Amino acid sequence: MNALVESPVQHFSVGNYKKALIELAIILQQITTVKTREELKANMEYLTNIGQINNYEYGFGGDHMWVKQRGNDDRIILVKF
Repeated sequence: MNALVESPVQHFSVGNYKKALIELAIILQQITTVKTREELKANMEYLTNIGQINNYEYGFGGDHMWVKQRGNDDRIILVKF
């Protein structure tokens, strides 16, 4: 896997800042520790379902995963498999 940071994270509201940074760290941890696309997809779905990822949106294509900050159309991370 290869991850590319494409754009900076936008500023967060003061009350949401700490949680959003923690969520970003969780996402980056997943990207850097999983071995397969399937494992990354399963982990991201699990983290979303238990409420650990709320400030970011993500999706999967045939050979990649993208991550965007909720409310912003710019992709911030692109992961190629």
